[in-house]
Amino acid sequence: MRERTLRYLIVSALFISFLAFSACGGGGGGGASSGGGSGSIGSGGGSSGSGTGSTSPVVGYSYYVGIPGTRDVAALAIHADGSGGTSTTLSDVTGLYPSTPAMATTGGASYLFVPSGTSDNLTIFQATGSSLVQVGGALSLSYTPQNQAICVLSGPYLVLGDYQGNIHVYPVLAGGSLGTETTYAALASTYGITGIAASPDNKYLLAEGKQNGYGNVGFSEFRIGAGGALVMVGSTTLSSTYFNYSNLVADPSTTNGHYFYSGGTNGFYLISASASGPSVTVLFTPTDGGGEWDFVGWIDPTGTWVYVNAWNSHTSTYTFDQFSIGTTGLTTYVGTEPNCNPANNAADFQGTYNAAQGVVLFSAAGTTVCTYSSLGGVLTKPSSSAAPAPIGALGIMVAS
Repeated sequence: MRERTLRYLIVSALFISFLAFSACGGGGGGGASSGGGSGSIGSGGGSSGSGTGSTSPVVGYSYYVGIPGTRDVAALAIHADGSGGTSTTLSDVTGLYPSTPAMATTGGASYLFVPSGTSDNLTIFQATGSSLVQVGGALSLSYTPQNQAICVLSGPYLVLGDYQGNIHVYPVLAGGSLGTETTYAALASTYGITGIAASPDNKYLLAEGKQNGYGNVGFSEFRIGAGGALVMVGSTTLSSTYFNYSNLVADPSTTNGHYFYSGGTNGFYLISASASGPSVTVLFTPTDGGGEWDFVGWIDPTGTWVYVNAWNSHTSTYTFDQFSIGTTGLTTYVGTEPNCNPANNAADFQGTYNAAQGVVLFSAAGTTVCTYSSLGGVLTKPSSSAAPAPIGALGIMVAS
């Protein structure tokens, strides 16, 4: 599955900069406290910025890892008007390579975990608002993590996926250290894990993978038990016709069932988790000859609306499509809201909701904040916006 990581980086370079979100496939991350400042790490250096001087409230923070060829990690405060605030950049971090991070909070402190998609390294940073400080040196894992195959379960437990169909679970301990690893075979060894997500009630974990050589897409469902233990419930596959990019997102509402959504090149997909195992439905098939790339952008807190970033590679145009979600998880096309596509391209960005301010923070360069109205699920872009990350950066948004 190393060719998928290379293809992913090439795609990011061809279009405009983006960030990839990871909070275990949900609609939002934990609240980091506000603050600013700088830090120093290992052989690298730290710098801080004062931001735009905006008087609007801080609604969240962007944490991102630099483009390929750099070893930088950064944090940026985001204001409700879309502008950037205080920031920290740590440069030339030993053992770091751009890959999707995740955040866990334990003992009142938040920690950013950054796996390397090209080696067995894992770097850890304590995040306090827009301040970052590295915790120890890079850890050496027994495998190479797969980009985007990362999430944090309630506990908290860090979950990573590899290129041989396995997922690895670690308890997150005080100070950001990791406890004893438990490994589970999620898919056959010919699959690389490309996405991991957990239901918001911490009942089911879903692992998604792509078979080597552009083969089938596989899905495995686990029941989450005490102490982060996982029990396999079942698995299923889609044919290779449905090539996917695996930004797996869990519906934040479980009123009607445990639903997950994933993007791809021939539609996006509904994966339903239940006691009898997962089932997959292709929700939307483009009519442009397979040239559309769909990424799940955001699902509102009530599970009423799902927003999909659709890129037409034939015409080099995009739409930010809105769908309503029915009681069975099936979707109905509503319309488009192109102004809220923060990357203006095929990036697999995802949204994080700040309920107190009524805004969605999108993990992509460009527009980072859109106000949200539950009446019709309308998203509105503010008059100003920040560009919090360079081309090819990978990261997450965390609501304050």
